[in-house]
Amino acid sequence: MVWIVGEYAERIDNAEELIEAFLETFLEEAVDVQLQLLTATVKLFLKKPSSGPQNLIQKILQKATSDTDDPDLRDRAYIYWRLLSSDPEAAKEVILASKPMMTDDRTSFDLETLQLLLRQVSTLSSVYYKLPSVFVRHSPSLDGIHHSETTAPELPGDHCDAGSQNPDLVPSSTIQGADMLADLMDGAGISAYHGSTGNSAVPLAVVATNNDDGPYLRQTSNHIDVHDACTSINHEKNVLLSEDISSGLRIAGVITRGSDNMPHYDLLITNLTQHPLAGFQFQFNKNSFMLAPIQQPNVGMVSPGESRKCCIPLSYSGATLPGKISSVLQVAVKSPLQNDAVFYFSDQIPLEAIALPDSRMEFEQFVRCWHSPPSTYERIERFVASPEMLDPDHATVRLEQNKMSLVSHKAVSGMKGRAACFSGKVNGADQVEWFLLQIDFSIGTEIIEVKSRSSVEVLAEMALLATRRLLSSSHI
Repeated sequence: MVWIVGEYAERIDNAEELIEAFLETFLEEAVDVQLQLLTATVKLFLKKPSSGPQNLIQKILQKATSDTDDPDLRDRAYIYWRLLSSDPEAAKEVILASKPMMTDDRTSFDLETLQLLLRQVSTLSSVYYKLPSVFVRHSPSLDGIHHSETTAPELPGDHCDAGSQNPDLVPSSTIQGADMLADLMDGAGISAYHGSTGNSAVPLAVVATNNDDGPYLRQTSNHIDVHDACTSINHEKNVLLSEDISSGLRIAGVITRGSDNMPHYDLLITNLTQHPLAGFQFQFNKNSFMLAPIQQPNVGMVSPGESRKCCIPLSYSGATLPGKISSVLQVAVKSPLQNDAVFYFSDQIPLEAIALPDSRMEFEQFVRCWHSPPSTYERIERFVASPEMLDPDHATVRLEQNKMSLVSHKAVSGMKGRAACFSGKVNGADQVEWFLLQIDFSIGTEIIEVKSRSSVEVLAEMALLATRRLLSSSHI
């Protein structure tokens, strides 16, 4: 019935009342019903863009993006939201497009093709009814860092993989933000529906909560203050947002450790448009290390052709990303003087920026964790170190400056050299997570070998990459 109301809304006089009645129990309905209600409400809005459907669309998009935790429902709501924000006519073409007639052409395949398709059950071939050779382009795989996984029996009383409950975690508090649909509907909604342009984008403002049901993006304070802890060291910055995809705004940056031992976003904002830009606002998606901006940057007015540096102090009070730990940080930046456009980019969180202080393990605990965790992920790489970092003492100073604590030095049997062991930890969702390093220094060669281990796969990878950045000749 919900589908009928949405599909033939222009023919049903009381379609608005019917949809409104269904929305009263929206949160109690099954996900399939919620999805259909969302689509039906959007169709009603597009077919009858009057004040009533506008109120309904605000209500259902608020519920679908803020009060539910089903990813499919949220994704569809955000897609509809952005379509309606940027180009309502395009939204009509997508959402109200005529459906092709359903046909079953499976009987037209010859017996040989059917036999080949049967071997591809549970793959995309069984969805497309095409052989993989038709739509998959094969390319040679690229060999990267050596990956290996070892499994050992769990020892009674061992907690190397989990660590202790993290006392440094700061619970994220509820932050009140602007109305998430204020820009989408422009208050009453008339001008937003009829006057939006292709350059407009989804508004950045959402409400952040400390539970899993809130939206992914968090709104932060617009209070600006000079933060003395932002380091003045010029770090090599990666281009995060290209001017080609952001109408002339380029953002380069890197996450670093400040003098307060907290992470900071060291950014360089370049204006390649023909008009001044100002008032940038940054928001982070949920991430595994709960990073969130403490305040918004104050770069002033950036003239055409000008670049401005800024440093955003970060905290560990953001919303945590459930599931497998990832080093990816997804960022949204709003540029008010570009028609309130919102641009998105992803960055990699460097381990050396988020490693916690006081991370030294006792040697006996290190040995137990190195050899006998329940499941250890190991990464191994050999690379050319800078001349200064070939000295174990200098390398130790560099690593300890980045909160990777020396556990022990030892001579390497059978070769001239030394091995150094280090431990470190980072904030997890509920507890600290540990990573371990063993670095072999060989006399007479510029090659060092690094082994990293952790019970968390991505931490073993991040630890190896961080060590290479800190010690290799290409990054010093």
